[in-house]
Amino acid sequence: MALLSCKSDDLTTLNGIENAYNKILTKEINAGLETLLTRQCHLEAKLRGITKVLPNLQIVHSDAQQLAEMITFTSTLAENVSAKVRQLDIARSRVSECQQRVHDLLDLQLCSEGVNAALCNEDYEKAAAHVHRFLSMDQSLLTQTADDMAQDCTSVTNSFSLLHEAAAQLGSVVTHKFDEAVRAEDLASVERFFKIFPLVGLHDLGLSKFSKYLCAKVQEAAQKNLRGALDTSQTDKRASVIYADTLTLLFEGIARIIEIHQPLIETYYGPGRLMQVVSELQTECDKESSRILAEFNRHRHVDSIVQLVQTDNRQLEPKQLDLLLGELTIMHSRSQLYVRFIRRRLMHDLETAAAPSEKRNRAAAELEGSELCRSMQELLSSYLLLEKYFMEESVRKAVAMDTIDETSHTSSMVDDIYFIVRKCVRRACTTGSVDGVCAVINNACTVLETDFCQVLKQQLKVGYPTGYLDLTQAYNVLHTGRPDSEQARITFL
Repeated sequence: MALLSCKSDDLTTLNGIENAYNKILTKEINAGLETLLTRQCHLEAKLRGITKVLPNLQIVHSDAQQLAEMITFTSTLAENVSAKVRQLDIARSRVSECQQRVHDLLDLQLCSEGVNAALCNEDYEKAAAHVHRFLSMDQSLLTQTADDMAQDCTSVTNSFSLLHEAAAQLGSVVTHKFDEAVRAEDLASVERFFKIFPLVGLHDLGLSKFSKYLCAKVQEAAQKNLRGALDTSQTDKRASVIYADTLTLLFEGIARIIEIHQPLIETYYGPGRLMQVVSELQTECDKESSRILAEFNRHRHVDSIVQLVQTDNRQLEPKQLDLLLGELTIMHSRSQLYVRFIRRRLMHDLETAAAPSEKRNRAAAELEGSELCRSMQELLSSYLLLEKYFMEESVRKAVAMDTIDETSHTSSMVDDIYFIVRKCVRRACTTGSVDGVCAVINNACTVLETDFCQVLKQQLKVGYPTGYLDLTQAYNVLHTGRPDSEQARITFL
């Protein structure tokens, strides 16, 4: 609009351009002033609000300054107090450390005097307590403290030498006494000296000797049980599972040993050291279980039966395998229960000791890779092979011996086959192996889908018999009271 109003001006000259510019500028200024005038009431209200707030701002400003000064004063005071507290804490810790060193020096003297007297009186627990107190001291700090206090550390050095000799002597005596207690089969003395080993710093030696002692007990009991199993009469009610019972006694004996002695080991040796004992016991378990399984294979003729089953002669009666399969399942289930128990005890001990995950994984891997687990895998393979043969042959016999019961809606074949399949699957469930159960279920499905279904299909192909009665059938009706066609229809149904 401003440009249109300037059309009357001469814009070809400088004066004309300046006049036009001045007019435009004047119009814009006037428009701005008009806008401000329209907002006059609003601006005046804002100014009045600001005027009311100004006194409060002064009060807030003064309060903020006062608060800042107070905070600065408090911070300075706290810094001064905390600095003094830190100095007091440092002084207290140094005094406590000084007292501890003085007490250590006094205890060192008492230990050096008391250890020989305890050894002479054969009070090995008291002597071990003196040695344990000495071993818990920092010898370099004690030497430095004695040097600072008396400028002569000869007495301290002599005490060190005396206690080192006493520790070595006590370790030798405890080892000798422990061996004597083992030979005398004195359980109380064995446990007594077993508790002394960690006090003189011989943790590994004590655990090693105690583990060998426990392994000897396991070996003695296992061999006694195996001899009893070999001497068992065939008429005994447990004769069919005697080797499974022997293996179970081995597992129960080791589990009982761990359950009884784990608190003893944790109390005197600390958590995380059960693995050394379990490793020795598992090695002995592998040896004894191998002996039991070898006798089992020899007397039950497992290898020859497996070879016979692998052939296609089908000369072995399924009933001959029933008892053997039951004993195999008991063996495998007991071993699985034992392995789970050992793993649970080991993991709890390692977790209590806050052992790293690598150590826990290594312990689990060693247990899973033991000779016992490998033997049980071979045992499970033999069981699955024999179970498959038992199922297939039993189903074939059920089909061959199929009979019709007038009181039943189905023939004997149906009931017998499903009874056999159920028996095999239930027996597989007692092995404690998920893989074994799945394998038996797959075998059962295969038998039902092939052998059983094939028989049903053949009967269906024959078709439903007709009602035609010939001369032969009439003759049979007179003698039996039922024609062959009716019997065939019943069989078909």
